[in-house]
Amino acid sequence: MKVRISLLAVVVALMSTGCSKFFIVKDKYDAVKKVALVQYAINPHLMLGTANVDDAKFNTAAKNAASFAKTMSGSNYTVLSVDELLGNAAYKGTGKDAVEGYYTGKGMKFVTDDTKMIESATLAPETAKSLCAALGVDAVAVVYDSWGMETYAFGFRGHTLNTYAFGLFDKDGNKVWGDTVYNSASEEGFPVAAGVIATDVDTWVLNGNQSFEAALVKAKKNLGQ
Repeated sequence: MKVRISLLAVVVALMSTGCSKFFIVKDKYDAVKKVALVQYAINPHLMLGTANVDDAKFNTAAKNAASFAKTMSGSNYTVLSVDELLGNAAYKGTGKDAVEGYYTGKGMKFVTDDTKMIESATLAPETAKSLCAALGVDAVAVVYDSWGMETYAFGFRGHTLNTYAFGLFDKDGNKVWGDTVYNSASEEGFPVAAGVIATDVDTWVLNGNQSFEAALVKAKKNLGQ
């Protein structure tokens, strides 16, 4: 029997899309050829054990940012690699290194410190325009990663059960794509002891990346890719 740990849902991610989790302006989305993922924000909530280790958060964000660049690059556009992004002087000089309560990969930035915008994967038009110009891209992407867990095997094992919000904003400051994928589960799993995640950081990161990869598959399917 599975028992779900209830965590905050990404409800604000639907603000600009009404009742639908999916949003696209097709002609503007199709015009995008080069993208930079400028913010990957994790909200770890109140999970116990390995999830509280800083490297579990930093490494998951870095791994998932790399997956976004690889998986979303394709026939429509290419996404700057994490190395390209972190090596860009304009990116190094933008945003903030930290926002209380949220985590990202080492060297990655928070381009907004507005918590509603972080959790809805939203950018102000002027911010998007400025970042696109500085980075030399057609659009910038932001991702919000809300952590959760589901236990099984009588509570002795668990897997990540995360929710992701995506936003893509073009060089004119327009939102051209948005989506939210709820309760995306990992396959690997990990041991749990009395509700505490009892595994190593690498296994936690693996599970978090599996959840994210599954969410990207769903997001691409919604895009017809």
